[in-house]
Amino acid sequence: MDSFLLSYLCSGKAWVFIGSGPSIQRGYPNWKHMANIALNTLQDIRPGQNFDNIKRYKENFEYPKVFDEVSKIIGMPLLLQQLRFELKPSTAETKIYDLLCQWPVPVYLTTNYDDEIQNRLTALRESYITYSNDEDHLNLLVPEFNGAIYKLHGDLRSEKGLILTDTHYKEIMSSSDWEFWRTKMTSVFQMNRIVIVGYSLTDSHIQHILRLAKKGAGVTLPICWIAPDVTIEESKKYLEEYRIRVISYDNRDGQHQNLLRLLESISDFIPKRISITIRQSLDKLLQSNLPPTSAAPGFFVYNKLFAQDDFEDKRIKIIIAAISSILPRAKERNLSTLKDFLALTGWPENNKLSSQLEKTIISELVNQNLCTFEDKCLLITEKAIENSHLQLSAFQHTRDRFLNSVILRIKQKFPPLIEDAERIANDIDASLVTFFKEGGVTLASMLFSKNNDSTTLPLSISKFIQEASQKYNDILLRQAFFSISVEIFIRSTSADHDYLGSIAQGFFAFHMLGAFGEVAKERFLNAVNTVWLVDSSLQIYCLALASTSNTIFRESFIHLKSMGIRLFSTNSLFEETIEHLWFANKIVRENGANSYYVIAAARGDSPYRKSNVFLEGFIRWQSIGKIKDWDSYLFELFQTPNFLQNSYITDEEKIIIKKTLANFGIEVQEIIDWPGFVPEDTQIINDTKEKIIKKILDSQHLIKNNSNSEVLSNPYDKASPEAEALLLVSKERSGEYYILSEIGQKTPCWFISDTSMLNSIASGLRITWPTISFLNFANTLFPQQKDGSSERSFETLLFDLSRSGLNLLDDNLVDSVFSGIIDETTISLNEQRGIYEKTLSEKYGEDPELVLNKLSSIYRPMALIQLVKEMAENAKESESLVKDQLQKSILREKQVETELRKVEKYRNRALRKENRTKMKKNKKKK
Repeated sequence: MDSFLLSYLCSGKAWVFIGSGPSIQRGYPNWKHMANIALNTLQDIRPGQNFDNIKRYKENFEYPKVFDEVSKIIGMPLLLQQLRFELKPSTAETKIYDLLCQWPVPVYLTTNYDDEIQNRLTALRESYITYSNDEDHLNLLVPEFNGAIYKLHGDLRSEKGLILTDTHYKEIMSSSDWEFWRTKMTSVFQMNRIVIVGYSLTDSHIQHILRLAKKGAGVTLPICWIAPDVTIEESKKYLEEYRIRVISYDNRDGQHQNLLRLLESISDFIPKRISITIRQSLDKLLQSNLPPTSAAPGFFVYNKLFAQDDFEDKRIKIIIAAISSILPRAKERNLSTLKDFLALTGWPENNKLSSQLEKTIISELVNQNLCTFEDKCLLITEKAIENSHLQLSAFQHTRDRFLNSVILRIKQKFPPLIEDAERIANDIDASLVTFFKEGGVTLASMLFSKNNDSTTLPLSISKFIQEASQKYNDILLRQAFFSISVEIFIRSTSADHDYLGSIAQGFFAFHMLGAFGEVAKERFLNAVNTVWLVDSSLQIYCLALASTSNTIFRESFIHLKSMGIRLFSTNSLFEETIEHLWFANKIVRENGANSYYVIAAARGDSPYRKSNVFLEGFIRWQSIGKIKDWDSYLFELFQTPNFLQNSYITDEEKIIIKKTLANFGIEVQEIIDWPGFVPEDTQIINDTKEKIIKKILDSQHLIKNNSNSEVLSNPYDKASPEAEALLLVSKERSGEYYILSEIGQKTPCWFISDTSMLNSIASGLRITWPTISFLNFANTLFPQQKDGSSERSFETLLFDLSRSGLNLLDDNLVDSVFSGIIDETTISLNEQRGIYEKTLSEKYGEDPELVLNKLSSIYRPMALIQLVKEMAENAKESESLVKDQLQKSILREKQVETELRKVEKYRNRALRKENRTKMKKNKKKK
């Protein structure tokens, strides 16, 4: 996700420019539809007449010319009347506008004629005033302006300020009547954080906007433009030459459905405006006045995970550990039943113990002298309180370190909130504990419950944090809560690892082994005989050395392999991994290992749509002191010299990559070579592929919301491996496929993936196992050594954040790796200073070094490229202007010479006439 875009929107100061995309998705008529209305109206009024010239305009997509010609014949008032009548939404879909209105945006700008943005804001009880494009209204547009909507092309109620016809467009681009409008818009683009949504960069109707955006955008305030169908090369051009950061989405269907999906992803990282209040169900969870020891059950359980016990012994031990953590609270409340004890630990209310398990737990509590059992009541002993307090002291130390770390972050980042720092820190703690506690129940329920219980709790940490921030009725408090919560994961410390890693793993283990232990036991015992199909994202993280969560994937897979558990991938899933690696190699080979574009691709910044895990790993690998060389990194990955030297990945290199995956326990198999596959299965795959594509187009499902591949953003390409996965899981379970068994023998099979859509296609059967749940499952039932375990658990949380689109590459880390090229920026800038003074000093108003210093150091190399290109463009314009002025001067001189000759000719003629008159008079006198 582009860093500038998120920074702009989180600031609460970004102005949003809304194009036709959101209105088209809402069902308002597009240009073609409006041109049809105009032409049909004309034909109704003038039946039988030939309007072939107007039809040709429409066929050539020259819609303003259609409106021009029709208005000349029937008159503008009648044309506007007809267009107004048809300006209605055809669907009830308002999600895009709802998202745009939930962002904390002070000013909306639009060229749309409809009032949808005003309507949606009104529905939120937000007071915004709509303004026109006349000079008086535009004068109000200053950087601190708030609560306004500007219709920059007017609307269909009046001809005044309307931009609709070809004549209108020519006037707004060059007429002196619109000079103030052009100057003001250039200033808007130059002085404000601008986010443009829903305009195509190739749309002929907004080229005047694009031209002003190019002129106004600066290196410190680039424009963020969310646009459909822009290639990487085009995005690079806009970034370098025009300071426009393009965030693109696929819009091949023309309905902007992917715009909705993109905005939903963006919105997960934006604190919403104050009028958006927290959901009642979530507020109830967060307002439950959690005591300081609410995370203790997770902490106590975590410390019991590494004992080498059989399943039943481990299950009893973790339940006892969780109960031990709450015994002091239970005694304070005079609780005396096992049901009450378990309720305090967070045990699901609707999940009842079997009578045998209840007896075993009570017996163990008595045997350990934690309780006595009298008259069906559990009486807590003093020894239990003493033991609990000893362990709670260790827990409290870990929690206090975490809280102190959070308070320091808040005071540093938000000085105005120093007095609120402790409260915010405790709120962050309570919210994350709630997420791990309730989320542990949810994930365990999804995997092990026989009932398909739905949940309203967001399964993504980022989404949960964003919603939890809505508990505040102050935007600054929301921003602090959200940004500090995210920073905990991006710039984590040992205090964060020790606390969050342990309680997250502990709560999941408690619910999995405790509440859903019977089903978990079955999965545990059958793990060796289960076919585990591994999605490409897991393969990528496993291969990409030093990347976020690389360690947890590698160690988990190697550990599972050592226990005889086999992981598989189809060749089509493997090819997704290959595409991701190929793209990383392409970026480095084309731009160099020290290029800004390596940073951008690793972070998911413009011109790239998503982050590349291999490049992220490459940067992190260098940050720990490794050689700053891509070939050395590839050798470390695949132990092969001169690897990936071509523009494509050879078959021999693919074999090496497959062998590397095999070292981690992942076996790659062609679907057609899968035991049990028959030729007729190919048609089943094709039919399933069509269902998947239809599901994507008909709904808001994402086929892979965590896909990191830049080149695999096309759902048509990605549907094939998903269809194969669904077939494979189904056929292994039915016994028709048998890679681990005999023909006809039914085998447990799961697709480890975050593609939840396959579950709905499979008629409600659960096909996928979420990645984060699988990692928790593996590290709970097959634990490794305790040393470093909290870090491994924390890496699981980082994976959850990274797949949601959050950039986890810290600026300081990147700076440490690329400090050399960043320093060269200053040297290069000094060489350009003279040209800067002549071409850009007026625009930026200060020394170029001061301009660059406003940016984070990692953006300065690109900023220098932008400045140099802007200087060249301005110099070219100046040269062109000089030439134009020279040509005009020469023309004026010629015109003057011509006029002088005419005057001279006239004067000579007058003189001759005067002389003739004098001669005649002289003759008469004689």
